[in-house]
Amino acid sequence: MIRRHKYLLISCFCLLGLAINFSSLYSQQTAGELFEKALYVEEAQGDLEKAIGLYQQILKKFSESREMCAKAQLKIGQCYEKLGNTEAVKAYELVLKNFADRPDEVAVARERLAALRQEAPPGASAVNLPMGDARMSVEAVSPDGTKVLGISEDRPDVVVYDTVAGRTDFITKFDQDREPLWAGLPVWSPDGTEIAYTVALDSINKKYEIRVSDLRGNSRRLWRTEGDNVWPQDWLPDGKAILVVEQHPDKSSSLGTVPAAGGPFKSLGPVEGFAGQARISPDGRFIVFLEGQSPPFNIRIMSLDSRLTQVLTDHPANDGHPLWSPDGKYVVFTSNRQGFRGLWGQAIKNGQPEGDPFLIEELVESIDLLNWTPAGLGMTKSFDIEDIFIQSVDPGTIEPLGKPRLLVYGSTGNNSSLRWSPDGKWMAFVSTDAGPGQVRVVVRPSAGGVDREFKAPVIWWEPYMGTLAWHPECRSVGFATFANNTEYKQATLQLLDIDTGEWKRQMVPDIPYAYFYMEWSGDGKSVFYVNNGARTDPGVVERNLETAAERYIYKAAESYICWFSGLRLSRDRKRLVFHQMDVVEPGSVVQSQILSLDLETGLTRTIYSGKEPIAEPVWSPDGRNILVLTDSPDGGVPEMGKYLGILPAAGGPLKILKIDMNWPEGPRFRHGFIAPDWAPDGKEISFTARSMREEVFLMKNVISKDRR
Repeated sequence: MIRRHKYLLISCFCLLGLAINFSSLYSQQTAGELFEKALYVEEAQGDLEKAIGLYQQILKKFSESREMCAKAQLKIGQCYEKLGNTEAVKAYELVLKNFADRPDEVAVARERLAALRQEAPPGASAVNLPMGDARMSVEAVSPDGTKVLGISEDRPDVVVYDTVAGRTDFITKFDQDREPLWAGLPVWSPDGTEIAYTVALDSINKKYEIRVSDLRGNSRRLWRTEGDNVWPQDWLPDGKAILVVEQHPDKSSSLGTVPAAGGPFKSLGPVEGFAGQARISPDGRFIVFLEGQSPPFNIRIMSLDSRLTQVLTDHPANDGHPLWSPDGKYVVFTSNRQGFRGLWGQAIKNGQPEGDPFLIEELVESIDLLNWTPAGLGMTKSFDIEDIFIQSVDPGTIEPLGKPRLLVYGSTGNNSSLRWSPDGKWMAFVSTDAGPGQVRVVVRPSAGGVDREFKAPVIWWEPYMGTLAWHPECRSVGFATFANNTEYKQATLQLLDIDTGEWKRQMVPDIPYAYFYMEWSGDGKSVFYVNNGARTDPGVVERNLETAAERYIYKAAESYICWFSGLRLSRDRKRLVFHQMDVVEPGSVVQSQILSLDLETGLTRTIYSGKEPIAEPVWSPDGRNILVLTDSPDGGVPEMGKYLGILPAAGGPLKILKIDMNWPEGPRFRHGFIAPDWAPDGKEISFTARSMREEVFLMKNVISKDRR
């Protein structure tokens, strides 16, 4: 018995030794070995929950290994995504937040977040129309639901994408070298065999035509006008005429019809406050359209003989895009009347509303209605990612060093337009992740610290329309915006005191077609802005902030079209650089220039002149080079540049920077750079990377059986 206990005791000690040995071996296991074990459990055994636990152990036990922790955090997100768990989004966001120095993992996490954030379209019976790699902005779905109508992204032509054949057909084929025509607002005929559209012969002098083409591109001119904007709205149900709106120089409008075989415009009478989107009922008796000079809009219904006209929706909310149901018994529209954007319906009988409007579906902000066909309600979902990246560069050679680093703030995909303060101590940028109408200017210490957030007094932010501008004393930041982007409907200079958080504004003259670019003067007592796209006196204007007095410091030669982008002061405060694009006369070649204006002498010097689309020039801190966007994805003046380039300020060839970007993958994505800047120490440049895509859906069973 004693001997037996002795052996048992020895066995226990041996087992204890083995346990101690195994524990020691485990403690000596490297992060790489544990990662390989987790990878085996995930991929070979398929035990995703256990794999997540092992990846989490790496984060806890090997926090000093940035590489392995970044990979583990990314794998956690991928495992959760395979499980269909919403925790995947949080896991990917932690990659961006905690491992911004790991560009490869950040790129993958950013791509997966982009895919996961594409909310499903409303309605359980919505069908995604396959768009392949079609490069087009979408206007309408064909009556049979198999084709998509729109405008090409590469040239201003009408195109049709056949979702069954996977083929894009050009309906118009304008020769831009001979005549700069462009087409707009195409509309399907009721049988889907023809398309009506506007052709701008001379948009400055308002010379337009209404044309019709079949699907092979054979076209005929129906009607030409001068002095008025004209747009097709819809076809009459019998296909014999097209509903057209005339918009007159005094901003009044007239609805009327033009025979499909060609002939004069027949007015149905003037319409007060016409805001667009007119549609004819399937029985051809009534028209619905938006009315109002500015949001919020209402919907009006009128008879084709103009005897009946009344407001269909009269609500403080913003209503939009009215469409008739194929049976003519309902009108659907979008509205934010319950605090969120929704798809609403209104029963109609003999041109009169029957009952109250009813909510059909809640809509995400990026969904827009197209047209309602027998095949379903056409809609698009726009997908737009904007992220700020900072790229280290060699100050001497201006060669990129390593990969660009993502600037992490809030929900990624909604940040843009970074601008360094002149002293290099601050970075200001714009974030829109709080939702529509919630634009924020964020001020961040460059060396790290607490962000300061300021709600901006604008409705939306388009980073290629303008940029932030720092006061030379670095305590104020501002921007300029156009009338439709403010609640008070006036073009404005917005100035933020970052110490008090107070916004001050100055009204500036409304300039048609103007997208403002603003920059402070060297002493901070005035600002420069561009008179952009104006028919007369295009140029750069200086405005005194105390007296509101204005004077031109640069006037462009009169041309058919003159367009500006970018406006930047050199660090020595003596020179202003900007981009100017000219079309001297209809049919002439687009000329692009980068100009430097000497503020003391008023003389300009051409840094670049040519056909290459170049925009958004930014001075290097030493004043020897200019950072630019170049090679637009869509031609013309780029809202995005495919590349970032460097121009010598003394003149010389353009040098393309090789930025090692990881763009989100997927069909129909457009990628590009916008809003560049250069850090005052010359060691870093920043830019906003923008990726855009549009998807098309058909929503079935829009009105429930119970409602019908």
